[in-house]
Amino acid sequence: MTGEELLKRYAAGERNFSGIDLSGVDFNSIPINGTSIDLTGIDLSGADLTQVVLGSVNLTNANLSAAILLKAGMHDVTLTGANLTGADLRGLEAHESNWQRANLTRANLGFSKLTQLDLTEAILSHADLTCADLIMCKFVDAVMASIQAVCTKITHGFFNRAYLKRANLERAWIEYTVLDYANFTAANLINAGIIDCDAAKVNFTHASMSGITIRTPFTKSNFSNADLSDGSFYRLIIEECDFRNAFFHRTRITQVTFENCLWGEVSSFDTDAIIRDN
Repeated sequence: MTGEELLKRYAAGERNFSGIDLSGVDFNSIPINGTSIDLTGIDLSGADLTQVVLGSVNLTNANLSAAILLKAGMHDVTLTGANLTGADLRGLEAHESNWQRANLTRANLGFSKLTQLDLTEAILSHADLTCADLIMCKFVDAVMASIQAVCTKITHGFFNRAYLKRANLERAWIEYTVLDYANFTAANLINAGIIDCDAAKVNFTHASMSGITIRTPFTKSNFSNADLSDGSFYRLIIEECDFRNAFFHRTRITQVTFENCLWGEVSSFDTDAIIRDN
């Protein structure tokens, strides 16, 4: 089906386009009245949208479950409340788009590049973000339990109150990102990096963080029962954090000040730290 035919049939009231083939369609090249294409509520479940180009398209509440969007391009695409469960979005390049409250459960976003996307309150449970590049994206209040984000790069993002329980972030690199109140309970952060982030009341209880590189000052965060062995803390002030039963075997702690932290029983570590308990 051509893009023009799709728009014509949609304008005539048709909404069910499940399973259609729109691979390679460039919606930017289609003459339209107005500044954007409105496809609110359209059903494109299982559709082949490989390498489709979407610009200024409104897909609010659309059904794109199990759709194939391999190497698709999106700019200014509204997917608010859309259903993208199980969608194949590998290699997607998306910019300046609103995906608030979208459902991306088990969607595959591996090797994608997402820039300035708003995924506030989106659901990404069990989604695959392996080797994705996430730049200036908002995941505020997003549900990201058990995501696969191995080697993912996150820069200038917003993860306030994001729920990342049991997320796999092994070798992920997180920089200049707001992590306040994020929940990483039992997450895998082995050999990951957390650099120059805002981090108040972050929960790392029972997280696997061996080999992690931390260059972020934490405040009132919970590292109890976390494995921080072979990790590195450098030039930080860490205030009122809970390290009870944390594992610090061979952890390198250099020029770090711990203020009013809870320790309980911890293993030995290599340290050049100052511990202040008032």
